[in-house]
Amino acid sequence: DPWKTSLLLKAKNKLKDMEEEDDLT
Repeated sequence: DPWKTSLLLKAKNKLKDMEEEDDLT
């Protein structure tokens, strides 16, 4: 299901952003 894949990608990107933000602080 394409929409499932996009949801997974969005979640992964969100996690990556959060990790990067933690590294910055």
